[in-house]
Amino acid sequence: MLSRADTQLAKRLIQYRAVIAAGQSNAYPAYPYGDRRKRPISWVSAKSFESLERAGGLASDAFGFKIADSLARALSPSPDRAAQHRDMEEREVYVPSGVRRKVSVNSALSALDRLSRRKDKAGEPLITKAQYEAGQRIAWDYHLAGYENVSTQNYMSAGADKTRYNGQADKAQRCIDARARIRRAKTALGEGLTRPIIALCCLDNSIDQVERSEKWARGSGLTIVRLGLSRLVNLYGTETGRKDRSGAI
Repeated sequence: MLSRADTQLAKRLIQYRAVIAAGQSNAYPAYPYGDRRKRPISWVSAKSFESLERAGGLASDAFGFKIADSLARALSPSPDRAAQHRDMEEREVYVPSGVRRKVSVNSALSALDRLSRRKDKAGEPLITKAQYEAGQRIAWDYHLAGYENVSTQNYMSAGADKTRYNGQADKAQRCIDARARIRRAKTALGEGLTRPIIALCCLDNSIDQVERSEKWARGSGLTIVRLGLSRLVNLYGTETGRKDRSGAI
């Protein structure tokens, strides 16, 4: 019996027809459509890999491991049900090289995504694009650093910075670099904002959950989260005219 997290992971691998490149490490990259030139859509922990294998959910081929057809059929929802949970839209997203690219994303995928879609009474977004993209940046660094399997949409595969992230030889260095950026992000956020911002952006906790965890007054979470995301905008340079100070190369 797969856990809920492993079931969600399997569904994501099925969606992208991903191939897992298992090796001698604690997490294995899963490449969309088995194309190793592309950014991994997820990192499969050794524990999750073993769980899928025990459940008979993996099939091997010349390129690695993919979700077995039997598990794919078992997890495949009906077309009507699938349509209820699909909310695709076109967005321009920021990538570390400083360019913006249009990608199709499922904007209902994570707490940060859902927050970015909400509007106030005047019809304005609750957070800016720059704040949203800064939240994505810390989530991606958190993932690269190996701290947690994050569930946010992977925008970093939008077609840029391929030389930075492809290949396994420099995986350890990428992890070291990401951890350094996370330390700088924590410094920029300060002690009072680090935990709630990581909870929202990296661990997929809603603002309501963050408010309860931090024992904030009901309704105050948005204002505080905005402040934290603005500090990340200054760090990551996701707003026009701002310089990336995160240490990204």
